[in-house]
Amino acid sequence: TTLLREFSKEVAWHATAYRIPGDKDEYFIKDVLVYPQSVTAATVDMDEAEYAKWLMEGVMAEDERFDHIFCQMHSHVNMSVFASGTDEQHQQEILSQLRDNDFYIFMIWNKRLEAYMRIFDMEKNILFEKEDIEWCVMDDTLGLAKFLEESKKIVKEKTYTPAYAGNYGSNYGAN
Repeated sequence: TTLLREFSKEVAWHATAYRIPGDKDEYFIKDVLVYPQSVTAATVDMDEAEYAKWLMEGVMAEDERFDHIFCQMHSHVNMSVFASGTDEQHQQEILSQLRDNDFYIFMIWNKRLEAYMRIFDMEKNILFEKEDIEWCVMDDTLGLAKFLEESKKIVKEKTYTPAYAGNYGSNYGAN
């Protein structure tokens, strides 16, 4: 929710997630990991070279969080929440890499805290969608200033320069 409040453009992040032992279908999202990306009001583009470096540095540092990334989220700022064709393709790519006992959580949020949610549980061969899912934020206060500072360092806003359109008042096509 901090990312949703503090970023005026879209932003994406991974999260570590764990299956809670027992008979209930319960999952716990623990750590949020913002990765290198370029953002606009309506898009998030992963910086593939920086992402690979970020991922490798985490794995090489033996950061155990990188073994538990089973969640992908991004924002739609002030738009409705839905999975675009790109989102659907991304989900399929991730699902194709999961093992038989894995699960994966996908979420898209906006500033009104409306959410698109899917949990694919490969072990149970179940797809949970928004209407099947109850959620809550258990703690939204620990280390947020540092987290936000680090996140803003690696999220880059894209800027566009309009193409040259000619001089004002020119008579293109006039004889």
